[in-house]
Amino acid sequence: MSELSDAVEALLRAAKMRLRGSDFEAVARTPEQVTTLLAAGEDVIAYETLCENLYEDDIVVARGLLSSLRAAAQRAGADVALIEILLT
Repeated sequence: MSELSDAVEALLRAAKMRLRGSDFEAVARTPEQVTTLLAAGEDVIAYETLCENLYEDDIVVARGLLSSLRAAAQRAGADVALIEILLT
């Protein structure tokens, strides 16, 4: 497991019920999609998917978890613009 995958999993755990309860089908499937991507070693794509779907349904997550994910994404070379919109 990488630092990014750990941070994605932590955020996913915190938001899982809200994601599954979404009226948007794509957002409601996020927990399963992200878990599958992480298992396949696709940490950056899992990060992108999670951020995009949290944004899509305006799901609010603890700022500390978002900050940790931003730091991990930056160290992994992922696009931090995706997490920046969640932090504003």
